Amino acid sequence: MPLEQQRSVETERSYSPEEAGEILKIAANLRDDSFSIEHLRAIAQEAGISEESLQQAVRMYEERQKAASRQRARTRIRLQTVMAMGVGVLLFIAMMLFVAMEAPARHFSNPASDKIQLVLAHEGDLLASTDSCKVYKTEQISEDLRRYELVRIENPTTGDSFVVGNRFQKVVSASISPSGKHVALYDEGTGEVWVVRTDGKGLQRAARVGQTLSEGTITYDGNPIAGWARVQGKDFLKLHLAHGGTAVVFTEQP
Repeated sequence: MPLEQQRSVETERSYSPEEAGEILKIAANLRDDSFSIEHLRAIAQEAGISEESLQQAVRMYEERQKAASRQRARTRIRLQTVMAMGVGVLLFIAMMLFVAMEAPARHFSNPASDKIQLVLAHEGDLLASTDSCKVYKTEQISEDLRRYELVRIENPTTGDSFVVGNRFQKVVSASISPSGKHVALYDEGTGEVWVVRTDGKGLQRAARVGQTLSEGTITYDGNPIAGWARVQGKDFLKLHLAHGGTAVVFTEQP
């Protein structure tokens, strides 16, 4: 088509306000520089747009830009708040985990202590049980990642629970005295027999497997604890001897 005819067709073509705005927007994007208010006024005059309509359009545009800017600021603040809360929650969880991991070390760091200790969070393995006393053991891991066992004594009647103040290697048996005052523990890992009151206090080592007494040598076979005797209101702990007899290794003190 000749250029003169093409221009004639373009002159006869008319556009709706929406189409005209889109065309001008495309044309504006093709420019390398910005428009001043005078440029906009000149374009508006050429397009037959009144000065009043142009000013109103400018005000509407500025208001929309400000509203969009405020919305972006609110979104940014909300995002920062959510992130801060998330970090706070993660820090709280990390702190609780740290406290939970450190608690055993703080409460059981002194093996010789006979003070009442904090109740363990779980029961563990039941070693012995009567109506007034239950004895449990649980496996723990020390600060240097070595495994050890703790023994907990529970009174089902009162709900009291005490942890024996010693780190054992492998407790395989426990025996509760008929009076309910004492518990004997056999640590197979060390060969030691321990006695402790059922309130968690008064822990003492009574004997060791292989130890020679005046009555004979404490046996290596099976469980060395032979049981308890009650004489004149006192608890007596007996252990098996190698020749088949027994020997008293603990006597309750007044």
